[in-house]
Amino acid sequence: MLRISNGVSKVAMLTIPFFVLAGAIMAEGGIARRLVAFADVLVGFTRMRGGLTQMPAKITAFFLSISTDKYVILLLINVLLLLLGCLVDMAPSILIST
Repeated sequence: MLRISNGVSKVAMLTIPFFVLAGAIMAEGGIARRLVAFADVLVGFTRMRGGLTQMPAKITAFFLSISTDKYVILLLINVLLLLLGCLVDMAPSILIST
């Protein structure tokens, strides 16, 4: 008999119930609603149908308008994440500087 789970580790299979649990906690705590409201404030696309699903395409178009080189885009994304991480916590800058 063919076993589908041979190619997947047990640790990877544990991520599914934890993902569902995190979603349930977010729904009960109301953080999911606040995250969507925050995205609406930043972008304003949730007023149109399917607006929030257009965000990855808009972000990709923004980065591709700067450069078409994949390494430059990767560098831009890493710098953006570093700057956002430094605003929240100083741990990213400490990790990068060491």
